[in-house]
Amino acid sequence: MSKQKLLFVCTINRMRSATAHEIYKDDNRFEVASAGTDKEAKTVLSKALLDWADTIVVMEKHHRNYIRKYFPESYNTKKILCLYIPDEYDYMQLELVMILKDRIEDRAIVKAILQLLVFPYLRSVNRPLSYACQFGKMLKAVACSSHFMYNLF
Repeated sequence: MSKQKLLFVCTINRMRSATAHEIYKDDNRFEVASAGTDKEAKTVLSKALLDWADTIVVMEKHHRNYIRKYFPESYNTKKILCLYIPDEYDYMQLELVMILKDRIEDRAIVKAILQLLVFPYLRSVNRPLSYACQFGKMLKAVACSSHFMYNLF
């Protein structure tokens, strides 16, 4: 199975997205890159990076809106996951590391359950995969705390 390509995006690519990149750079499940939306970012977000990614992980809603405004094709064709992490953490700050791992791992667990159990079952009973949405929503309600609910699909 090929590694999933994750692109982490924040504003200046020095704190949140850089921390996520550092955490997951040696993870066997992922290939990772990171970028920022600001012209002063360490790595500026580009069409090439967006094209490379399977999933774009943004830290705040305004990063997703930036992609929608400046890269509408990527916005319409790529999976974009918003973690809702405000710009109030330092690079590799323990609290930030814990939040990133919690939010990314919760999603990875739900996705794995869907892929390993739910999707094969739905195929075996000739049901559309859209039925998995309801199951995914139930898993999210159990797996995620009430203050953090994100879109699985």
